[in-house]
Amino acid sequence: MQYQNQLPPDLERQIQGLKKFIFPVALLIIGFIGFNSSFYTVEPDEEAVVIRLGKHLRNTQPGLHFKIPFGVDRVTKVKTKIVHQAEFGFRTKST
Repeated sequence: MQYQNQLPPDLERQIQGLKKFIFPVALLIIGFIGFNSSFYTVEPDEEAVVIRLGKHLRNTQPGLHFKIPFGVDRVTKVKTKIVHQAEFGFRTKST
C-alpha cells in the first residue's frame, strides 16, 4: 500500500497564502510590542532607576523617557517626594 504525500492543489495554494500572511503580521505585532515598551512616564512625585542588564545605568527625573525594550532596560519607579510623619507621645490637634 502506497501513501500519497501530496495535498490537493487548492489546499496547497491556501497554505502558501497563509504562510505569506503570517510573517508580516507576526513582525507587525513584535514591532508594536517593542514600540509600546520603549517609553515610560515618571510622575512628579517619583524618580526612576534604570537598570541595563543588571547594572545601574542612570536615575531619571519626572517626565516621558525612552528605554531599550524587550527586557534589556528595566525601570523601577521610587516615590521620593512623599514625607511620612510619625508621632510619638503626643497627638496633632486637627481642626
